[in-house]
Amino acid sequence: MVIIKTPDFSIEYKDIILVDHSPLEHYHDSFELAFFINAQLHIFVKDINYSLKGGDMLFIDEYDIHRMVYNPNSTYARYVINFRKGFILPFLNYLKIETILNDLKTIPFKKASLNLKQTTEMESLFKNLLKLNGKIANEYQPAITSALIKSYLLIILSKLKMFINQNKADVPDTKNLKVQAIVQYIDGHYMSPLSLDKLQEVFNISKFHISHIFKEVTGFTVTEYIQYRRIIEAQKMLKSK
Repeated sequence: MVIIKTPDFSIEYKDIILVDHSPLEHYHDSFELAFFINAQLHIFVKDINYSLKGGDMLFIDEYDIHRMVYNPNSTYARYVINFRKGFILPFLNYLKIETILNDLKTIPFKKASLNLKQTTEMESLFKNLLKLNGKIANEYQPAITSALIKSYLLIILSKLKMFINQNKADVPDTKNLKVQAIVQYIDGHYMSPLSLDKLQEVFNISKFHISHIFKEVTGFTVTEYIQYRRIIEAQKMLKSK
């Protein structure tokens, strides 16, 4: 598993044809915001398997494990923003709207599917933000450009929160909900002895069924996920010291 370290703020646009892609599990030490222009893929994030297409947006919390699986020979176009809490939080505090990040962190289902008008408006915001970020190194007044970048980021986050709330009917199915509950249990007990036998006892589900649906939904075995969670928490503790 890979930890991807990011600067305080970054934005990129990628438009490629995926000929061959092996699933990659990784996590970031920052928030990630993805906006898909053209895509057919699945991303498992923490405890939910998201099916994503063009016009979808996804918010990923810092240190959340995610695993991407793409359809081979498919066109893949997307914008991705990574930003650290410290980059935007003083700006949010100044405007007295610091709760927006916590709202996005605590929303269980972090995907929004946009209609054509919303997609067009959002793509315009991302394009402008990409241009601004490219200018900041050469600007005579970089502080002004930085403030504009934060303003655009705030608009995008606000719209995403609104779109997610509008998409509340788009929720995981029964199988995904079972796996979600198992992941949440592991996340809350990762320092305790954990095994398939223990999960079978807690959830009253056959350990063979748990093993099957967990791998199918997340792409991880139960043992792999437990190990990854322990590694991430250890790295977070080391970083905080």
